[in-house]
Order: sequence, then structure tokens, then C-alpha cells
Amino acid sequence: MKGSGMMTTANIKEGGFTILEMVIAMSILAIGLLGVAALQITAIQGSAYSMKASQATAHISDKFEEFKTMSLSDIKAGPEKRGIYMITTTVKSGPSGTANVLIEASWKDKTDHKIAYETLMAEPQKAN
Repeated sequence: MKGSGMMTTANIKEGGFTILEMVIAMSILAIGLLGVAALQITAIQGSAYSMKASQATAHISDKFEEFKTMSLSDIKAGPEKRGIYMITTTVKSGPSGTANVLIEASWKDKTDHKIAYETLMAEPQKAN
């Protein structure tokens, strides 16, 4: 049968991947996908913290805006609950007609968080 164009099974070289190669490739892919999933979870947690920190900062800013028009003697120290946030104001008298005002916003999720701002305030100017 020489020259008839027929090949025996011993001469056929089949292409493709072995099962072992496929198992190794799938294992590497699975490890990579688990890493991407872990990064996604971390990104979501970071985004949630950023949102809460921004809201806490907004509450602190609102308190300072309230105090701008008040006499220093009218500013009340103490805690105030605003949603999930505890806003705590501390007032200490400063030099000649000023007060050191500290406002802290704290909240709790899996851990305790706190953001604080402090400023020196003077009596508001009277309109003429």
C-alpha cells in the first residue's frame, strides 16, 4: 500500500492539550479570579468608608456653620445623635473673646471610626 495516501494510526500526531495541562491552566485561572474578587471586596469596603467619612465631615461642617452666627456663650458642648453619627462638641475658652471649638463625628460599623475638626472661633461681628 505504499503511496496509496493512507496513514496508519501510529503515524497520526493529534494536536491539543492534555488533561494535566488543562487542570494546571484552570487552577492558575481560578487563583487569578480569586485575587480579582478579593480586590473588588476591598474596593467596595473602601468606597463605603469614604462615603461615611464624607457624611461625617458634612455634619461637622454643618455644626460649624450653625456656630458662626451664635455668641460664644450660646455654643453648647455635648453629644448630639445624627443618624448613625454621634456628633460631640467640646468648647474651651481661648484668649480674649475667643473659644477653641472641637467637633468630633464618630460612628460604628465593624470598627469604631472618628473624624475631628478643631478651630478657634471669635464672637461674631455685629452688623452696623
